[in-house]
Amino acid sequence: MLTIEKTIRNDFIHYCEDIWITEDSVWHNDRRLAAFTITEDFDGEHIGNPNPPKYRVNQRNEISEGVFIYDRIFGADTVCECKQMIEEYVNDDTTQYIAKYKEFDL
Repeated sequence: MLTIEKTIRNDFIHYCEDIWITEDSVWHNDRRLAAFTITEDFDGEHIGNPNPPKYRVNQRNEISEGVFIYDRIFGADTVCECKQMIEEYVNDDTTQYIAKYKEFDL
């Protein structure tokens, strides 16, 4: 079972936390990249979403060799809910199958 191994809350004006999980070790130069981030969700009526969640979970995605972005995968109203969703997501049978066959990096 994969679990959250480490978290670091970043010192930004808005909420931002990096999440590392067990059995995930992707490095860029001398820095281990977080598997997920939790950030405040700034969606709202200005983009057609009248009831956005307060926080969003973003997953690391390599778009080309050595270039990573963090795509939004879901949102929640609390950081605790986000962390629970991450653990459920990484332990889901489909996610495990995809990770096993390297169709995405987890």
